[in-house]
Amino acid sequence: MASNLDLQCINTLRFLSVDMIQQAGSGHPGLPLGAATMAYALWSQQLKHHPANSLWPDRDRCVLSAGHGGALLYSLLPVTGYDLSLDELKRFRQWGSQASGHTPVDHCTWALVSEGGLMEGVAAEAASLAGHLQLGKLVCLYDDRRVTLSAGTDITFSEDRVLRFEACGWQTLVVEDGNDLDA
Repeated sequence: MASNLDLQCINTLRFLSVDMIQQAGSGHPGLPLGAATMAYALWSQQLKHHPANSLWPDRDRCVLSAGHGGALLYSLLPVTGYDLSLDELKRFRQWGSQASGHTPVDHCTWALVSEGGLMEGVAAEAASLAGHLQLGKLVCLYDDRRVTLSAGTDITFSEDRVLRFEACGWQTLVVEDGNDLDA
């Protein structure tokens, strides 16, 4: 049973998010309204994080797949102790704000993937979105061994992975010999 304080925090998340979306004229309130309780439970009871040390290397990460509800993540920060002011929340999705939404970054994200990972449906969805958004700083290194835990890929995974990623808008490079360090 949620306490009065918990309910107040959950409703604060909901309406901070809705206000931010309304002010920005961008986003959708559905996720913050529907997922506020779940997000509050995660951040207040499960997620390993520390507001005074937001760069703590062993902190848990929270990834929001539904980016249109990003206001919910920003609303969680001050409610769980992070130093993000109400004025910054009001500047949601505004250039230069600490709550700017999709903030430009200049680092690469590298992923080492194999057949098992690419066979998952979510991998196809993520690859499609990354190609559509032209995420040039997302690099996947695919170890094509043509085998899974249960059998060879000729039985279960016969599509041309290079053509799949090219169709999604990715730049693809093939290294014929994975043991060739220079290649």
